Amino acid sequence: MGKEIKYEIKRKLESSKEIIIDILQEIEPKNVALEEFELAVLALSNNEKYINRCVDSISVYLPMNLPLYSLIIYAIIPKICSNYVYYRPSTKTLEQ
Repeated sequence: MGKEIKYEIKRKLESSKEIIIDILQEIEPKNVALEEFELAVLALSNNEKYINRCVDSISVYLPMNLPLYSLIIYAIIPKICSNYVYYRPSTKTLEQ
């Protein structure tokens, strides 16, 4: 099940790339937003050793930089291998 979810998320990210880059540009330069987007997609592709483990819940605080990448590696990927993820975004990026 985890593989299907991450591929669906990856597909949705890629189909919304322009919109996501525009949103990220509200808080970072375009070149950073483009690099962050690519890192986020890559993270979804290279995490097999993590998604096969399962825990009940995970709690995380997201950093204020790289909001998309942070969401992917600290919330989305952990959710694939847990029942619950409790996360708190940075107040600097909450609006995005």
